[in-house]
Amino acid sequence: MNPLHTYFPIFPAKRGEFNALSHLQVEDLKHVMPIFEIPVGDWDKTSKELFIDKKIKALTNLVKKTKISTLAIDTYYYSITDQILENGRHVYEYAYQSLKQQKINLIPVIGYDRWFNSIDSTYRTTISKMEFNNAPYFIIRLDGEALDDCDEPDYFLEQIEHIFHGLKTNAENCLLLVDLKSVVKKSLPDLISMTEKITEVLSSLNPLSIVISGSSIPETIDKAVDEPDSCGLWLRKESLIWQNLITVFPKISFKYSDYGVKAPSGKESVPAGDNANGKIRYTTENHYYIARGHKIGIDHNFSQMHSLATKIVSSSYFEDDPSSWADNEIKKASNRERTSGNHETWITIDTNRHIQHVLEEINHKIFV
Repeated sequence: MNPLHTYFPIFPAKRGEFNALSHLQVEDLKHVMPIFEIPVGDWDKTSKELFIDKKIKALTNLVKKTKISTLAIDTYYYSITDQILENGRHVYEYAYQSLKQQKINLIPVIGYDRWFNSIDSTYRTTISKMEFNNAPYFIIRLDGEALDDCDEPDYFLEQIEHIFHGLKTNAENCLLLVDLKSVVKKSLPDLISMTEKITEVLSSLNPLSIVISGSSIPETIDKAVDEPDSCGLWLRKESLIWQNLITVFPKISFKYSDYGVKAPSGKESVPAGDNANGKIRYTTENHYYIARGHKIGIDHNFSQMHSLATKIVSSSYFEDDPSSWADNEIKKASNRERTSGNHETWITIDTNRHIQHVLEEINHKIFV
C-alpha cells in the first residue's frame, strides 16, 4: 500500500469531481486515493454498456491528465436488476477489466452486503471468479447489514473471513472501509461510540488499515442554512469521528475518508432546475462555512455567485492561500474577474478546496 495515501474520498465519477482533482497540485495528488462511484444512468435514454464505456473513457482521461497514481471504482448503486449489461457481463467486472486494459493501477472494492445478498448470488459469484493477481490490495466496504452484524462480533468476523477466502487474500492485504453514508440525522456521541466499538472488532483482524467514511452534508442546502442569502457553519462530524479514533487508538492505522461537499447519491444527474439555490461550501476546520444564495430561477442565471463569493472572501474563514486554485477562483469571482459559472463550476471549486483543506487537516492532526 502506498504510505503516502492518507485521504480516500468517495466521489461520484462526474466531471465536477474530475475537474477538482485536475486542479490539485501534483504533490497533493500523491496523497489522494479516490474511490469513484459509477453512477446509475437513465436507461430509457442510454444503454448501460454505452454509459459505462463513457465513464471508463472519462476516468482514463483523468488519469492521463493528472498522472494520479491509483484509484478505485465501485458500482454500489447498481441494483440486482441493473447489474448485468446488455453484453451479458456484470457491470463491476466489465468496468474493472476495461480500466485494467488501460493500464490503470486499480484497487478492487468489494461490498459486504452485496457479497452476502440472500436473494441473488450474481455479485458474489462474479467477483469470486475475477482475476485480481496484480491488485495492490483490496477495499472491503462495510455498510448497512455489515454494521448491524458487527453487534455480533464472532458471526461478523466469520463472514469477513468468508470474503477473504473468496478473494484468495487475507486481512493484511485489505483496507476495511466502514461506510456510514449520511450521518446528518445521527448524533455525534452515538457515532463516536459506534465507531469505537466497530474499530475494536475490526482491529482484531489486523487489517492493512481501517477507514471510517461518512457525509454530514444534507441533501438540500436549506437543511444546512435556514435563510436564503445568508451564511452559516455546518459541522463535519466525519472529521471529528476520525480525530477521536486516532486519539483513542494510536497504534491502529487509520485513513481518512468522506464524501466531499455533496450528500451520497448514485444518480448520474440530480434534478435541480430553477429551484436549486446558488451556494458555496467552503471547507474549514471541523466545519463547512456555507454561503447560501437563492433560487436560480429568480435571476434566471448564476449572477448571485459573485456576491456569494464576496461573502466567503470577507469572512474570517477564508484563508486566501495563493497556492490554492479554489481560493484564487473564489477571489476572482468576488472581484468579478471570472464568470459566475454554474452548478458544476462550483462543485469543482468547492471540492478542490475541500480536498486541499482535508489534506492539511490530516497532516496537522497526525504530525502535531
